[in-house]
Amino acid sequence: MFKSVFQRLMWTSCAILLVVILLITGSMTFLLNKYVKNSKYEAAINASKTIEGLTTTLAIDDYSTRSIYFYNNSLVTISHVLDSDITVVNSMGEVFASTSQTKNVSSEYVKTVLSGETISERGHFTGTNGKRLYIIGVPMHYNGKIVGGVFFSTDLPKMKDNVYSMLMLVFIACIIALLIACILI
Repeated sequence: MFKSVFQRLMWTSCAILLVVILLITGSMTFLLNKYVKNSKYEAAINASKTIEGLTTTLAIDDYSTRSIYFYNNSLVTISHVLDSDITVVNSMGEVFASTSQTKNVSSEYVKTVLSGETISERGHFTGTNGKRLYIIGVPMHYNGKIVGGVFFSTDLPKMKDNVYSMLMLVFIACIIALLIACILI
């Protein structure tokens, strides 16, 4: 099989490159998952401030038809930008507004958010047919009091698809580099 020293070196180099590619792919998977999760979290926190302002204005100050229309359209727009469903609950834990078919939120999530904590975890929402979701819950404040919460839920398979797309680019680049190295040897 091996006719010369150069062929042995080439196969050894290829084996080393494959091991390195596998190690890079594994570490990139971990890092990209963490990056996607953190960027989703930061975007949700920033959007929650906007939703908090819109919700308190609508619920407390101005409850006109025009304001409701603007509020609902704003929620849908933010939902599309974040690629997440948004559910807003009041201080009683009742759904105030939602961009999905969510009718209620787990009392555990509501209790945690209404106590002033922000949640970020994998879980399930009621009415999502068992879909695995990445859920972020943020309390809403008005005049120093917690008046409700905003929940962002994103399909985990969608998030993983983004990571796998990025990994495929890295993997293809590594394979091309390996092919070029084989041709040049």
